[in-house]
Amino acid sequence: MGGIVTSRCSDAKTTSSRCSDGKEQPEKEEGKELSPSFLPRYRQLLLELVAVQRRELSQMRHDKIFSDELLRSKEFELDLEEARFRKTGKGKSDSKSNGG
Repeated sequence: MGGIVTSRCSDAKTTSSRCSDGKEQPEKEEGKELSPSFLPRYRQLLLELVAVQRRELSQMRHDKIFSDELLRSKEFELDLEEARFRKTGKGKSDSKSNGG
């Protein structure tokens, strides 16, 4: 994910400030907001990546490449990652539909 931050921070076409790693980071220009319209598709791609990683872990378990303990640990990390991506995908529209 560091590459994503790097590419976001190196956009020279917008007003910018420094990222914590010293690279340029785009800011909102007056009257303009950065559009988050790409986020649902981005989250979907991340979830698809988690699914691919799960299949690979399953294949590694079948081929007995790594210990079950290590594979369970990596599956747990994938569970957390997937939960984080799914939670991030719930926004204002969900709270409105629940009466909140």
